[in-house]
Amino acid sequence: MGPVPRRGPFETYARTALSRLHGPPRTTAPGQEEAEEAAALEAEVQAAVALYAAHAASSAPKLLRFGALRAVLAPVVERFLLLDRLLYVREVRGRVVAVVVVVVVVVVVVVVVVVVVTLGERRQSPAA
Repeated sequence: MGPVPRRGPFETYARTALSRLHGPPRTTAPGQEEAEEAAALEAEVQAAVALYAAHAASSAPKLLRFGALRAVLAPVVERFLLLDRLLYVREVRGRVVAVVVVVVVVVVVVVVVVVVVTLGERRQSPAA
């Protein structure tokens, strides 16, 4: 689908976003159904633009405060995420080390058993 352009008038953004929401355009020849869909999409775009125009001026201070708060808290949230990832890596590495130790112990036990069995067979076999 790709990104929706954020620059330019809100109407362009709304038209692009809503057309993508309703799915890809049909490849068949335009008919009555496609014309109705296009009219419904245009009505939805106009409703979104009207809603944006009605609330844009009154919401601007709130959006500015939200943007400032987001900018201030972003490094803190990022640090928490990085700390969480670090703890996860340490935990997984601890599990991996434990698994490697178990595998090494099993391999050593198997090698010892094979050596003991081989030596036992050599002792029991008559010398030629």
